[in-house]
Amino acid sequence: MKRALLCLIAGSACNRHPPRTPIAPSTAGVSISLYSNGDPSSAYGVVDDRRWVELAGKELALEQIDPGASLASLVIEPLDAAPLTIERCSREALPVLPAQPASPAPLAKPAPKLEIDRAREQRALELRRAGILPPAPPAPKPVETATEHADLHVTATVRCTVVGAPGRHLVRILYVSHALGYRAQHDLAMTAPDRAHLATRYAFATPAWHERAEVTVLDGMPGGEKLPTPLARGQVVLDGSIAILAAPPREVGASLRRIYDGAVTTPGVDAADPAWNADSTHGVWVWIELTGPLAPGPVRAHVELADEPARDLELPGTLREVRGDHVRLPLWLDTTLAGSRLRFADPTIAVEATMSERLMLSVSNLGDQPREVWVEEHVRPAHHRKIERAWPDKPMASGDIVREKLEVKPHAIARAGYTVTYEF
Repeated sequence: MKRALLCLIAGSACNRHPPRTPIAPSTAGVSISLYSNGDPSSAYGVVDDRRWVELAGKELALEQIDPGASLASLVIEPLDAAPLTIERCSREALPVLPAQPASPAPLAKPAPKLEIDRAREQRALELRRAGILPPAPPAPKPVETATEHADLHVTATVRCTVVGAPGRHLVRILYVSHALGYRAQHDLAMTAPDRAHLATRYAFATPAWHERAEVTVLDGMPGGEKLPTPLARGQVVLDGSIAILAAPPREVGASLRRIYDGAVTTPGVDAADPAWNADSTHGVWVWIELTGPLAPGPVRAHVELADEPARDLELPGTLREVRGDHVRLPLWLDTTLAGSRLRFADPTIAVEATMSERLMLSVSNLGDQPREVWVEEHVRPAHHRKIERAWPDKPMASGDIVREKLEVKPHAIARAGYTVTYEF
């Protein structure tokens, strides 16, 4: 009696076989996931295409398969009750269009450079002189012939031999395409000393399939160092144009740091060679350090703080440093500060497979404001390193970077030094 009363109050909670939630049937549609870890050459997209197909014999022709699709990754599975077995798939060759001679372009005066273009070129020149940006690549050779395409999004038919009942089937087509990717553009505004406002848009060149798709942009790759993190998601029309996905604007932790990293890197030189990172520069750069991930891409930055003049900067997407969960970007060269770096062998230690060198670092302040400057040194890769005889304080070591903070008074010089002993 008591159990019956409880069941009456709880309704169907006492049913021996509770009702099952019906499973929604699969429907046709396209979803695309775009993955990138910052290297454009390794970026790819995963296409999940659920569509109705008509089977009339033992061959199934699949249109609208991206030409960059890897057939080794192609998976086709039935989603309805009708049995369907895929045995083998092959792709038709893309049509080769004949090359046509390029018509000579009429002579014209070069377009005047905008102020932002001149500032960008000057900034790139300063970064190359400071050793932060690699030398400019040589100018490409002129192209003698050109090929005209009416549609850049050419698709090839994939034909599969199948075993199944004739008629209409709902199938899922899943594959990886290395021709699909995205580009990011960031707008950053820093008007407070500890945070910044960040708005990001992602551009995606859509295939001309003339339908809609759910597109997700992710930072990271499956099986990589970090799990893929969704950055933006939205409905996109696949019509061969450039689609834009916008991530929700967000506030991120931010700080400005003046950093003197005086060594000029020498790729290809052995770490035990005395010439390794021997040359130095004097520039002290102002960097912005951001908390959280930042997808690779150019940044338009506006910095306006109480002790800094307002600046609008165009930052290329290749200049960044990722350290843990922080990303930092070089902003401008502080002309009121100048660094000095001296490195010489320490004769007190002379053992085989061992090197000891003394570093003397200093920063001079020609301005009227006191400045906090971080002095960084990239130490040599070695089996064992030891930092000793440091003054005025022992620097901090993190991986292959040794850093120390100097307080530089106006019209003064701050100095630091230490010895590094290596065992190779």
